[in-house]
Amino acid sequence: MKNKFLLLAFCFLAPLRAEESKPEPAAEKSAFELLSDQARIASPEHYAFAVEKKAQVLPMPDGRSFYLFWQPVPNAPMIVTLHPEGGWAYDDFFLWQAAAAKRGYGILAVQWWFGKGDQFSDYYTADALHPMFQTIFKDLGIVPGKTIFHGFGRGAAIAYDLGFLEVHTRKHLFGAFIANAGGVDPDFPLHRDITFGKYGFRVFEGTHWILYCGGKDSKPARDGCEAMNGTRQWLERFNGKVDLFIQDPDGDHGGFHGNPKNIDAAMDVCDRLLKVKPSAGKP
Repeated sequence: MKNKFLLLAFCFLAPLRAEESKPEPAAEKSAFELLSDQARIASPEHYAFAVEKKAQVLPMPDGRSFYLFWQPVPNAPMIVTLHPEGGWAYDDFFLWQAAAAKRGYGILAVQWWFGKGDQFSDYYTADALHPMFQTIFKDLGIVPGKTIFHGFGRGAAIAYDLGFLEVHTRKHLFGAFIANAGGVDPDFPLHRDITFGKYGFRVFEGTHWILYCGGKDSKPARDGCEAMNGTRQWLERFNGKVDLFIQDPDGDHGGFHGNPKNIDAAMDVCDRLLKVKPSAGKP
C-alpha cells in the first residue's frame, strides 16, 4: 500500500515539476528594438562607432522606430538629422559626429525609414515627425530654435515639409535647415499644393536655409545642382531665406560630408543663426 501511494504521488507531482522546470518564454522585442537590431546588423561598423562614442539609442515616442542621442556637454545646440532613402541613423551619426564635436553640437539622428519598402508609408511623414520632435525636445531638455535640421537625399525632401509646419503651426523648433542633395519633389502632395499657391506666398517666412548640391551627382534633376537651383527659387518665391547655397563642382551625391570645407561653411552660418560661439567644443 505504501509503495502504491508513493507511486501515485510521483505520477501526480512529476508533471508539475516538469512544468516548473520549463524556462520562461523570452519576452517579445518591441518594434523599435527589432528595427534597431536590423540597423545594427546592416551597419555594424557605424553601430560600433556609436557605441564607442556613448550615443544613446532611444525609442521614438510612438514606439515604431528609434533615434540616437549624443551631446558633448549638457544643453548643447543640436543637429537633428534624417538619413537618405533606405538608410540608417547609425550612418548619419557617423557622418556628423566629428564636425559636431568640433563645434560643440549634439546629434539627434532619427531612423525615419521602417526598414523595408520604398513607399511614402515606409517612412515617417513630416506631420508625424513634427509633434514627436516637440515631445523629444521636451523630454531631453533641447531648446527649440537652438537646433539645426539636416536632411540628406530623401531626408532633404522632408525638410521642406517641416519648414512649412514651422510656419503653419507657429511651433518653431529649428533655427536653420540644411537641405543636402535632395530637391523639391513634385510627387510630394504638400510640395505640389505649395507650388500651386494653396497656402499663399508666405509659406516659408522666417525660415533659414542652407542648400548643397554636387556637380557630379548622378541624378542632377532630382538631387544635383539642377534640382537644388530650382529648390532655391521655390523657397525664395515663398518667402524663405537661403542664407547659403553650396554648389560643389567636384562633389557627388555624398559630397557635403565628403568635403570638410562644405561642412565648415554650413556650420559657420548655423553658428551665426543660432548665436553659437564658433568652435565652442573640442576637436
